[in-house]
Amino acid sequence: MLKIDCHVHLIGHSTASGGYISPRMKRSIQFKYLIRKQGLHRLNDARMQDANYAENLAIDLRTSEIDKCILLALDQTYSAEGDALPEQTWMYIPNDYVRDVAKRYEDCFLYGASVHPFRPDSIEELERVYEDGAKLVKLLPNSQGFDPSDSRIKRYYQKAADLGLPLLFHCGFEHTIPAINQQFGEPNHLIDALEMGVKVIIAHGGTSGRFHRRETFGDTLRLLAKYDNCYADNSAMTNFWRSQYMPALFSPDVLAQKYGVDAGNPTSKFLHGSDYPIPITPFSLMSQVPRDLRKKIRCISNPFDLDLALKRAIGFDDQCFLNTVQFLRINSE
Repeated sequence: MLKIDCHVHLIGHSTASGGYISPRMKRSIQFKYLIRKQGLHRLNDARMQDANYAENLAIDLRTSEIDKCILLALDQTYSAEGDALPEQTWMYIPNDYVRDVAKRYEDCFLYGASVHPFRPDSIEELERVYEDGAKLVKLLPNSQGFDPSDSRIKRYYQKAADLGLPLLFHCGFEHTIPAINQQFGEPNHLIDALEMGVKVIIAHGGTSGRFHRRETFGDTLRLLAKYDNCYADNSAMTNFWRSQYMPALFSPDVLAQKYGVDAGNPTSKFLHGSDYPIPITPFSLMSQVPRDLRKKIRCISNPFDLDLALKRAIGFDDQCFLNTVQFLRINSE
């Protein structure tokens, strides 16, 4: 079985990528941590940082159990009138840059695009990225500044449905890229897209994370149960902020009592995703891991394998890989 990670981020530091990372983002604690963790802080040239990030990612993937991953672009922010808003864009990773890196490392990477629904050429861009081989389109409504339930997006949804191009929506609270409006991450805002037949993937299981008053996890589980065209991914669920949800998925009592859901087997609607390079925090899950596996897991250094080992120890099986291949129509050969 082909093992696909459907949620991996490509970062472009240089202007040669065609995108940018805002000075505010570069000064943030999260970004500085990720750059240091990747060893890129030792490189002064942005082009070298880009090349090294892609190469390090390919090495991590090739030395892991995962066969391929989907690299994700991130479109910039647009106003409802179609104007680009670079001053509100913290990170912009263009489609063509991600496509070209995926081609350069075709043994490792698949292409994941990002098309903001309010950009003036959004319909044409969906068609273009589809023709270029994009396996899905990533959207981050909280930080890209749009409400997925806005009626002006229905034409965009119709095109995605006609193409059979899945939309990967961030849902729940956004922790890494500062948000314009966190309410745009509400899972129930995806109902229009689902009703129109769009293939929807709810990132991070639609979880809010720790310490948030508004919980979105139960809403996600209800959407998974109601719509055949709705799936979720388990990305970032081995990170401290979302780790408490993974054991809950395998406890019907917790799902019923805490989230008000009688979901049967919700993990049957999950795809595998890591959210690389977001850090994995084994300590936040170790009490849920069988004792005989703890030492082995602590010795795993490869981030893809560590993420996978923790998920298996909690209860995920390889069905999520089969779901990924089938839902994204990936040639298993």
